[in-house]
Amino acid sequence: IQPFSENPWYWQYRGEPIFLIGGSDDDNLFQWNGNELTDHLDLLVSAGGNYLRNTMSDRDEGNLYAFKPGDNGKYDLTQWNEAYWQRLTFFLEETSKRGIIVQLTLWDQYDIGSSRWKVHPWNPDNNINMESGTWKGRNDFYSTVDRKAQDEIQYQQGYIDKLLSVTLSYGNVLYNINNESSQTGDWENHWALYIKN
Repeated sequence: IQPFSENPWYWQYRGEPIFLIGGSDDDNLFQWNGNELTDHLDLLVSAGGNYLRNTMSDRDEGNLYAFKPGDNGKYDLTQWNEAYWQRLTFFLEETSKRGIIVQLTLWDQYDIGSSRWKVHPWNPDNNINMESGTWKGRNDFYSTVDRKAQDEIQYQQGYIDKLLSVTLSYGNVLYNINNESSQTGDWENHWALYIKN
């Protein structure tokens, strides 16, 4: 998908102009499995839809995290939970088959807000990679670019690298940086430029 060559206010996909019409039952459909997902996609197409918003969110019951848990219950931010990535691949395969455009949102601040932070792999207390207290919450997590904290950004970048290793082979993906962002322009621009490069 790319801006329409004759009018950049619109999109084109597979060489044809396209007007995006969407709707769904959840904000992170990639976490759904099997028929639950495919039936929902078929319903969207049957109603004339061709677009889905998908946050890379993991805050709902039954959702998987991107990272592999260790025997000690802590996550390794450099190792992957293959089931999570298989869900994303299945989602992209099925949307691509149906000509559905996916707006893929990289970060969702609600995943690491309030009580979710206590159990999330990004919390240094829950992973083996970072010293406890390095990030005390989402404000610290989202300030890495402003602080130029390369030793911390490396873990965020590792996640994005893995994400792109899956998504860049699909032509139906539009990238969005943050869900309902209140982050700085530096954060948004950093990841937009990273993806573009």
